[in-house]
Amino acid sequence: MAWAQDRVSIRTGTHSDYSRVVFDWGTSAPYDLQQTEPGVLDLTFRKNAVPDLTAVEKLPNVASVEKLSADGENLKIRIRIPADSKYRHFLIGDRVVVDVYNSATGTKAVAAPVSAKPTEEKPVQATKAPTPTAKPAATPPVVDAAPVSTPAETTSAPVAAAESAPEAVAVVDQGPTVLEQEAARIADPHVITVSSTEEMGLAAFERNGYLWLVIDRPSLSVLPQINGPKKEEFTPFEKVATSEGGVAYRTRMPGTATIEGEGGGLIWRVIVSPKDKAVEPTPPTREFKSGDDIRGGAMAWAMPLVTKNLSIVDPDVGDTILVATVDAADQFAGTERNFVDFEQLNSSIGLAIVPKADDVKFEKRAGGVAVTRPGGLALSRMRDVTQRIIEQKTTGETENPAATDPTKTPRMFDFNRWMMGGLNALHDNQHILLAGMADKDKSGRVQDLLMMAKMNMANDRGQEAVGLLRFAESEMPDIKESPEFLALRGVALSMASMFEDGFRDLNTAALKDYPELDYWRAYAAAGLEDWQQAKKLLPTDMTIVSEYPRRLQERMLLRLAEIALRSGEVKAAESMLGMLQKEQQHLQPWTVAAMDYLRGEAHRQNKEYTKAEEYWKPLLTGKDDLYRAKAGLALTMLQLDQGTIKLEEAVDRLEGLRYMWRGDELEAQINSRLGKLYLDQARYMKGFSILRDAVAMSPGTDISNDIAYMMTDSFKNLFLSDALEKMSPVDAITVYEEFRELTPDGDDGNRLIRRLAERLVDADLLGRAATLLQYQVDYRLQGREAADTSLRLAAIYLLSDNPNPVLRVLDKATTTYAGLPKDDSVNQKLREAAMLRARALSELKRVDEALAILNTYPPSPDINRLRADIAWNAGRWQDAAIALQDLIVDQAIVAERPLTQAQADIILNRAVALNLAGDRVALANMRERFGDQMMKTSRSKLFDVVTRSRTSTLASDRESIAALVSEVDLFKDFLDTYRASDQPSN
Repeated sequence: MAWAQDRVSIRTGTHSDYSRVVFDWGTSAPYDLQQTEPGVLDLTFRKNAVPDLTAVEKLPNVASVEKLSADGENLKIRIRIPADSKYRHFLIGDRVVVDVYNSATGTKAVAAPVSAKPTEEKPVQATKAPTPTAKPAATPPVVDAAPVSTPAETTSAPVAAAESAPEAVAVVDQGPTVLEQEAARIADPHVITVSSTEEMGLAAFERNGYLWLVIDRPSLSVLPQINGPKKEEFTPFEKVATSEGGVAYRTRMPGTATIEGEGGGLIWRVIVSPKDKAVEPTPPTREFKSGDDIRGGAMAWAMPLVTKNLSIVDPDVGDTILVATVDAADQFAGTERNFVDFEQLNSSIGLAIVPKADDVKFEKRAGGVAVTRPGGLALSRMRDVTQRIIEQKTTGETENPAATDPTKTPRMFDFNRWMMGGLNALHDNQHILLAGMADKDKSGRVQDLLMMAKMNMANDRGQEAVGLLRFAESEMPDIKESPEFLALRGVALSMASMFEDGFRDLNTAALKDYPELDYWRAYAAAGLEDWQQAKKLLPTDMTIVSEYPRRLQERMLLRLAEIALRSGEVKAAESMLGMLQKEQQHLQPWTVAAMDYLRGEAHRQNKEYTKAEEYWKPLLTGKDDLYRAKAGLALTMLQLDQGTIKLEEAVDRLEGLRYMWRGDELEAQINSRLGKLYLDQARYMKGFSILRDAVAMSPGTDISNDIAYMMTDSFKNLFLSDALEKMSPVDAITVYEEFRELTPDGDDGNRLIRRLAERLVDADLLGRAATLLQYQVDYRLQGREAADTSLRLAAIYLLSDNPNPVLRVLDKATTTYAGLPKDDSVNQKLREAAMLRARALSELKRVDEALAILNTYPPSPDINRLRADIAWNAGRWQDAAIALQDLIVDQAIVAERPLTQAQADIILNRAVALNLAGDRVALANMRERFGDQMMKTSRSKLFDVVTRSRTSTLASDRESIAALVSEVDLFKDFLDTYRASDQPSN
């Protein structure tokens, strides 16, 4: 099905002497190209895909680009060109390039008849983007129709800046594209092809300006073929006799170049180009029989695919060349070396030496070949040679390219050179350096320590490198003033997860002009979980990292891709992961797990949720604890967001993840998400507790700050929304007191506390409500707002039978009101304050002071009620009866109208006061005036008891009257208005 296949972008471009077709896969794309007939090129890829042909137009040298393969089959493309045009094809990164040169006769390409073309499924429209303008590219080379493609596995040139370029470009180029610029940087190779129908071994080496090819079969039907833009500058191949069983050819090269072999068996290619070799040679190994004699050694090369040892007489010099042919191009000895008994020639395939004595021989053995001599070769011990090699490679050849070429980017590190044979050779290399330190001065010892630190860094051993650098600093303290030393130490510390110290070293002012360090600065900032700064530091061009050793690429690209994804730069992250994917079969298992996790995140950000799950689910049962936890968190939140799992299941999953990974940002992330889910379940104590723990796990980091902000916001929303009404008052005050530090400043915080206090008042938790408001009055509020809250606080104290703090609270309120411009609202507040003060004084047994305050105000129902209440509670029955009479007058009771419950209570209360005051006359008048109306209320029996004559009063009557006295609270209605008061405003 088309939707399940890769999509390949195809674009074309026209240049002065050639036309170009580019196939952009975005991933590794092995291919084969054949000219099946004049004017027809068939390009077959080794994977299926859907080609996007929308950007392809007819060009002078390309009549058509057609899809031949069916959906689901490996992609096959046919390109129609002029019959006599020459062409070339090559692979750069993930792009396959086919160039077709102008016909010598001016013939144009002819497309196939329309009827002959298969019906194509309409491709998806590609996004067009303008082509970058630049100077025209140099004239490309012409390559014949022989199979000369460069296989993907041997082409590793990075594409600088290509990852950030648009995916599709305009059909007609106005100048060289990024791809063309990269092709020009690589330069045009010449390819020598040697092929046969029978397998053959081959050796290739250089001597005196000649390139020699030696084949281990004497019968070769076809001479080696040269293809390239300047092939005529190579002299014709000259056949040179060899010992029995082989044949040799040589050609004089037009200039200096790098020789590199490809293939083996039936087809060999020898590539002559200016670019560096992509494969490391096989180094020689020195063997000694015994003792310390200079002689007695042999030199061996681990080349298990050696096929024959042949000898050739050089026609120019007349000496003998010994040659070892091999069966695969990756078996070669490399650059020339000069020894006492023989000279090793620069060998690009196999091995060639020139003996300096007649008895020097090749010895073919299991696992390789050796140069020997009776009595042994004269060789230096390996420790002496290796130390010199190490010194040359780690010090003498790391000159900054910018020093001699200002167009080059300044570089600090040459990790590939510093690897020195990789981890397998690291122990021996360090042993050699350590063995020689005893005879060196301080400067020499420090230099060797730095060499070992560089080797450890190049082999991804940060902790060991830090230890060596610290040792070097202890030997020579002044070295820490060196910017180069600080750069080394900054990277080593970052490798060792000492990010803060590493970041400080890398940001030394003297290192600001080295862009390479930006990769490591971003890496260290990410290690500090400062993702925003990491994004600012992240370079857009990954060329430098693409040239690092694979182990360092694994370390760097994963972290840099995560930085990009956290910033929403999905394409940049996918490009970085694509660089790693090319070597996936060689990657560490944890690297593969990390890649899968990050690819899943890229799909999630692209809203490709099914693909994201496909990457994350296998990680849940993988062996990597870190990515089990990461994928578990990511998958749980994705499925919760998509509604495929319920909140309860998500909580259970995250509870299981809490202890899977401890001690860094991931643990904080898991706890952050879990705490938020508990809040969503209204389990506030649990949720806020987990969130508080999450903040403590990564103090000062971005995620810690984000969690703290989220906690404050959630806390505020809880107490300022309807959620507060759904909580029990006890739970509300418990959450508040446990997490009171989350109370926001300013008006929001004041509103929050007032709302909580009101919730507590509603639940009769008056003491706790008063404590909250007292704190506000004392520390948070000022002016009118503080005065209004003080009135409410005083009423709550009185409601809770605690008059002691009331006077102090009211003093603050009245002082504030007194300083305000007088208006009705201020006067009303002063009157309320006076009434509350009078009630508090009465409860403090200061009755005369209380009544004196009330006497300053004209009679009114509320004043009369409070005066009656004070007198009643003080046992001043006559005063109470007078005040209650005023209340009866306020009620405007009419004899013909039934009494309300409140009116009946006031009449009954005055009757009680008159009874206890002993005013029988007034009591009789009460009975006469209100007896009939009271008989129709629920208070009729009590009224009858209280108003009957003294002679008929019983002991039980006195008990009933006493009960009535204890029940009466005439000021209660006034205080109740404060219980449900909406002042001050919420």
